[in-house]
Amino acid sequence: MNNYEFLEYKTYTVDLNDPKTNFNPQASAMVRIDRKYVVIYFLKTFKDKPPFWAPISASVRVNGESKYLDGFMADSRSEEKAILEFIKENVRRVSANNSGLSYVSPELPLNISPSATSGGASDEPIPF
Repeated sequence: MNNYEFLEYKTYTVDLNDPKTNFNPQASAMVRIDRKYVVIYFLKTFKDKPPFWAPISASVRVNGESKYLDGFMADSRSEEKAILEFIKENVRRVSANNSGLSYVSPELPLNISPSATSGGASDEPIPF
């Protein structure tokens, strides 16, 4: 079982009538997994669908067809389900204690340095 840490939660103004995009992020949650990986999930809101949590993604064209590629994928459906449940549980907790607007862990900003095995990378913290 992985170790999850809830690092940050933010809410955003949603405008479903914005012609520039077909969805708007309603909120974001930053989670650290196994004290190694920091992943940001967004509560995505579409005009005709209920909101859902998903990692950031990018739109690409493959053979003329538009597809979305996720910036992060869990290695199993059970792992993805566990991450989503962890996020939802912590958002409920933060919302109940903090009016639901935002939460920042006392551990932020993170000082994450590249691994010594990455071949000559500096020890400077990676800015977020």
